[in-house]
Amino acid sequence: MAIALTIEQAWIDAERHRQAGDLGAAERAYRSLLDQDPGLTDVWITLGNLLRRTRRPAEAERCHRAALNLEPQNELALLNLGNALFDQQRTAEAAQAYRQTLQRNPRCAEAHNNLGRAVLRADPAGALNNFVAALQLRSDYFEAAEGAGLALYGEARWEEAQLAFRRALQLRPDAVVSRVMLGRALLANGQIEDAAQVFEELERDSPGQPAALAGSAAVLARRGADEQALEKFAASLAADPRDDWARFEQSVLRLARGEYGEAWSDYDRSRLNRRVEAERRRDITSPQWSGEPLAGKTLLVTAEQGVGDEIMFASILPELIAAAGECIIECDARLATLYNRSFPEAIILGVDRTPAASSWWHKALPAALPRLPPADFWSPIGSLPRYRRADAAAFPKHSGYLVPDPDRVRHWQNVLAEPGAGLRVGVSWRGGTNTTNRSARSLELRQLAPLLGLAGVQFISLQHGDCAAELQQFTAESGTVIRSWPGITDDFDEYAALIASLDVVVTVCSAVVHLAGALEKPAWVLTPAAPEWRYGRSGESMIWYPSVRLFRQTPGTNWEAVIAEVAGRVAGFRP
Repeated sequence: MAIALTIEQAWIDAERHRQAGDLGAAERAYRSLLDQDPGLTDVWITLGNLLRRTRRPAEAERCHRAALNLEPQNELALLNLGNALFDQQRTAEAAQAYRQTLQRNPRCAEAHNNLGRAVLRADPAGALNNFVAALQLRSDYFEAAEGAGLALYGEARWEEAQLAFRRALQLRPDAVVSRVMLGRALLANGQIEDAAQVFEELERDSPGQPAALAGSAAVLARRGADEQALEKFAASLAADPRDDWARFEQSVLRLARGEYGEAWSDYDRSRLNRRVEAERRRDITSPQWSGEPLAGKTLLVTAEQGVGDEIMFASILPELIAAAGECIIECDARLATLYNRSFPEAIILGVDRTPAASSWWHKALPAALPRLPPADFWSPIGSLPRYRRADAAAFPKHSGYLVPDPDRVRHWQNVLAEPGAGLRVGVSWRGGTNTTNRSARSLELRQLAPLLGLAGVQFISLQHGDCAAELQQFTAESGTVIRSWPGITDDFDEYAALIASLDVVVTVCSAVVHLAGALEKPAWVLTPAAPEWRYGRSGESMIWYPSVRLFRQTPGTNWEAVIAEVAGRVAGFRP
C-alpha cells in the first residue's frame, strides 16, 4: 500500500510540473516513476508525448513501443507511436500505426486526421477520405479541415480546396498555412485579384513572411510586373530557400523571359522535389544524368508532366540519340507508335498515362527494367533542357522532328480534298486541365464565330475529348459545319497524320500547339495575356517551334481583337 501511495504522489508531482511547463522536472518525475514500476503503461505514453514536445521523437518512439509491449492493443500507444514515427519522417510506418489504431477504434478522429497527413503526398485522394472522416466525427477539427484543403489542392480541385481552406480559417483565422494555400488555390484557378488580396493581407499581418512574399511575387508575375516579381521572389527565397513552390514560380518567370541557364536548374530541382519519390525515380538505380558525355553510354529518359510537355521536350531527343550509344525513351502510350517512327534508333516504352492510370502508371517502368538494356544514366525528360538549352542560341531552327505515317497523311488529304472544300484549317478551342490553367486557355465556339464563319474555308475539329454535342449545337445556331472524327485525338499517330494533311492550324494553348510545331505545320496560337512560360513574354515567335506564330491577348482585354486578327490572316492565307 505504501508503494502505491508513493507512486500516486509521484504521478501527481509529475503532472504538476508538466502543467506548469517545467518539462525537465516532469521528465525526471516520470522516469522516477518508471524506475519504481516499469509496468506503468500510461506513464510510458505520457513520457513519450513529453519527449515529442521537446523534439526527441526517437526517444518518444521507444516509450510508446514500451507501452505496446505491455498492452499490444492500447489504442493511445498506437496513435502516439504513429505520431513519433511521423515526426521522424517515417511516414509509411506512421500510416501503419494509424491504421492499426483505426482497427481498434474506427471513430478516432485524430487517427483519421493523422493518417491523412501521413499519406497526403503519396495519395491525395486517400488522404482526403481520411480528413473527411475526421470532420464527420468532429466538425470543428481545424487540422482536418486544413488537411482536406491540402488534399484537394494536391488533386488540382481548386474551387473545392478554396472552400476547405476557408472553412479552416473560420475555425482558426490566423492559420498561416491555410491563408497561403488559399491564395495559391485562387492563383491556380486564375483568380488573380482574389489571390492578390489574400497575399497582401498576409503580408500586412506578417511582414516579411516568406510564403506571403512568394505569393505576391507570383501575382506580380501574372500581371506582367516582372522586375517587381523577381525582387519579391529573391526576398522570399532568401528567407526560406527550401520553398520549392516559390523557386518553381521564379524559375518559370525567368524561362518565360528567356533567361535560361540557372533558371533551368531551379526549374529542375523545384519541379522534381514536389513529386512523389516513387513517381520521380521509378526504382531506377543508375545515376541521374547531369550532362556527362554519352558516347558509348545508354541513356534512359523517363516521362513526366503532360503529353504536350513530352512532345516539346522531345525536340532534344534527336541530338541525344545521336550522341548516346543507346537511348531508351519512356513515353505516354498514345505517343509510342509516332515515336517509334520518328526515333527509330531508340527503344520506345509506351506506358498508360491516361487519368484512369494516374495512381499506378509509374510502376510500368520498374516492371520493364529487367527486360531493358542496363542504363548508364537516366533523366526525366523535363530535365534535359538544363544541359542542352542553356541559351536561346542552343534552340535549333528545326524542320520538324516527328514523322507522321505517310499513308495516313495521304488518306486524310483525300478525305479533305472534296471539290470546293477550300482551305483546310484545323481548330482547337479548349486547352489545359485543372492543373494547367484551363480557364485562361479555353474559349467557347461562339467566340470563334468571326473565324468559323469565313467562306471558302473547311474547318476540321482538332479538339480533344467528346465535343459532339457542342459541335452540333454550334452548327444549329450558326449554320457552320466543323468536320470532326470522334476519338481521333486518342490516337496521336492518327492525330498527327490528320494535322499533317491540313494547311494551317488555329488553336488555343494546348497539346495541339506542340504536335503541330513538332510536325512543322503552320500553327497560329491564340495566346492569353499571361500565358505559360513556354510561350515567352512577348513577340510572335515560339522558340521551341519555328512554324508556330503567336497572337497575343492584350492584358485587360477580351479575345475579340485577337480572333479578328486571326480571322483576317486565315482569309488571306495561301498555302
